[in-house]
Amino acid sequence: MINQGWEMDSGKVMTSDKVEIEYYTNEIANNKTPVFVSMGNWEPAFRGFPILDAVTDRLCVVLSYRGRGKSSAPERGYDWKDHAKDIRAVVEKSEIKRAIFVSFSKGVSYSLSYIREKPEIASGLILVDYPAIHCLSQEGYAGYWYNLKYMNYEIKEYIQRKALEGIERESTYMDFFTLIHDLKCPIMLFVGRKEDAPIRSNLEKADIEKYLESNNEVRIVEFMNSGHMIFDDEPQKAIDTILRFIKEND
Repeated sequence: MINQGWEMDSGKVMTSDKVEIEYYTNEIANNKTPVFVSMGNWEPAFRGFPILDAVTDRLCVVLSYRGRGKSSAPERGYDWKDHAKDIRAVVEKSEIKRAIFVSFSKGVSYSLSYIREKPEIASGLILVDYPAIHCLSQEGYAGYWYNLKYMNYEIKEYIQRKALEGIERESTYMDFFTLIHDLKCPIMLFVGRKEDAPIRSNLEKADIEKYLESNNEVRIVEFMNSGHMIFDDEPQKAIDTILRFIKEND
């Protein structure tokens, strides 16, 4: 489902703290609201290519956060504020004024970190199976992720050890539910409902209730055959729902 009929444009951009960030676009230029894709903890840009491939009527952008993919990995700078710098650099390079943000897992907290600085940029949010928080990392986080295998992926091939160690060392807690409350845009929350999935949903009942209480624009989409890894478990439903949201909110 990748690269059907067009070539992606890849690039690098430097952040304000001198980190080189890898990003890809579908090279579409028009007046329609762009789509910005923010993937999860270890995931480089290519994990968002199915979305990039599916969005054929407007600009779509996906990045590899610092320490992932072909982005550089600084010695320090791995808290939520630092990952916001990665988004800012790509947004400014792509000359994006407003965007629909599609964010998965820890990429939710990273995109909300940036939107917190510039809430007017959010034309719509699709938040995939993650609460509106940035969490602390427990001791042993780096080693766990570095040695983890998921499907055919060895995580250490996609995120550098120093990035994992930086996340473990530097992460601070941040609650973004106040931001969700204040946003004036449509918000869709994907929720994995499969109880016996190998990787269960990252959303507790209380998280979902907090989303609904925070903003009456929040709509829930349930994925009954998915746990947390919705884009792998039910990719077609996820893509179709994203495209429908984009069309509804143009």
